[in-house]
Amino acid sequence: MEKVLNQEEIDAMVQAARGGAKLPVAPQVSAWDVMKAAQVRQEHMRALDQVHEGFARALADALSAYLRENLEVALVSAEYLPFGDFLQRFPDGTYLASCKLTPIEEIAVIELDTSLAGPFVDLLLGGQGAGAVSDHEITEVEEQILAGAMRILCGQLQAAWQALGVSFTFEQRQPTAHAQRIMSGKDQVLALSFEMRLGEVRGTLNISIPALVSHALLRKLSAAWVQKATRSSTERAQRLRARLLVCPFELELTVQRLRIPLRALTALQPGQLIVFQRPVSSSCSMLVAGIPLLSATPARKNDTRAALINSENKDLAQGRDHD
Repeated sequence: MEKVLNQEEIDAMVQAARGGAKLPVAPQVSAWDVMKAAQVRQEHMRALDQVHEGFARALADALSAYLRENLEVALVSAEYLPFGDFLQRFPDGTYLASCKLTPIEEIAVIELDTSLAGPFVDLLLGGQGAGAVSDHEITEVEEQILAGAMRILCGQLQAAWQALGVSFTFEQRQPTAHAQRIMSGKDQVLALSFEMRLGEVRGTLNISIPALVSHALLRKLSAAWVQKATRSSTERAQRLRARLLVCPFELELTVQRLRIPLRALTALQPGQLIVFQRPVSSSCSMLVAGIPLLSATPARKNDTRAALINSENKDLAQGRDHD
């Protein structure tokens, strides 16, 4: 159905056309995707990767000492996704634990592959790491044994996130149904996935951290990077200056634009002098690495040739001022 303009609207349009005024333009409106608002730039993801690659190495050392067996840990991926999608990656019966983050009052969730939980328990009970619990529900005794490894994991997370000043405290194992109540399934989390290798056994370790907390860490990392970059730039300039001060350069004192007749040059004999039409008191150019840097007068210090500095090259001085 077409819109019918009333008389006031028609008069306003005619008046605007006669006066040359532009008609108001409707603002351009575009849809805002809430999910895209949480996207993180690539360079920030690289910063997170570096933090958690260091965490993986430290965790491998700490758990290897705790289990008395060599354990390898490697970061596989770091990504943002809804918490509900994070939980859907794991089967029922997997080992899920909660970790309290203070003073932010948020909860991180840790998932340990049951293929690793069995060897962990067996080693801590004095075995050879051949135990398996993947075929049955983890018992309360096994939960208490694994709690020690989880406390070590939380301690290494706290060390990796020390820039934010957050404390990671292991709480307890969480059944899958309870873990779904920790936060809304639509809330964004930083999902970290690690591969663990214990002898011939391989499994995964997954950690979810609320996006609110990880964004705070990114802000800290960005601020620290800016300060480090500024400090590094200043330090590099100072090191370069120190090296240049002890670096030898070719120095030449020369009189430029001297002209003599060719006949005077061809008639030269040993012992004769060439007379230039230039006063001995006039300045010469001092070239440093071929560049006229100073104006100087030839001089002598005892039995050594010297140069008396008169002035510097004005063009070069102005160039330094502009820089």
